[in-house]
Amino acid sequence: AVRIGAATTLVRLDDGWRADCTDVDGVSGALRSAGVGDLSDASAVVVGSGGTARPALVGLTDLGIRSVTVVARSEEKARATFDCLDDDIEARWLSFDAPELARVCAEAGALVSTVPAPAAAPYAETLAHAPCILDAIYDPWPTPLATAAEARGVRVVSGLHMLLNQAFGQVEQFTGLPAPRAEMARAVGLDLNSPHPA
Repeated sequence: AVRIGAATTLVRLDDGWRADCTDVDGVSGALRSAGVGDLSDASAVVVGSGGTARPALVGLTDLGIRSVTVVARSEEKARATFDCLDDDIEARWLSFDAPELARVCAEAGALVSTVPAPAAAPYAETLAHAPCILDAIYDPWPTPLATAAEARGVRVVSGLHMLLNQAFGQVEQFTGLPAPRAEMARAVGLDLNSPHPA
């Protein structure tokens, strides 16, 4: 929570409160459900520079990325997200209309889109060059980005997997018990062995 500058979970302790940002686990867990494992020495792309971009950046570094490109309208806002990254992570900004965007996406290990579906829609064909995409949106589904990616044969995982994976950590922090993962997945209509809604 300190690193990201926001908390999604507060747990009461004997001496106060503990804050956590379980969205980080949501991002890394969702990508793992799409078959993404170790991204050591790989690059990644994060689309957007709003509140979900920072957990996405940290979640991707937890998977091992060494460099990241943040695609956003504002260079200033994009660069402001970089402070949650370790100093050894190379970070850069690209605009949505940058001519090299398709190549950067194709060379990345994964792409996380954190923007509303209509904001990504005009660039869906370009962004869909990435080999694996997490679209943080889950309703309505599929998004234009998910549709474009699936048409190219790209692995796509919805934001519902991100929501589910961050909830696992919340349940465990609240109860002190292992999360009933299969039951939680069924409750939101997901199969833990598939990146798509059931």
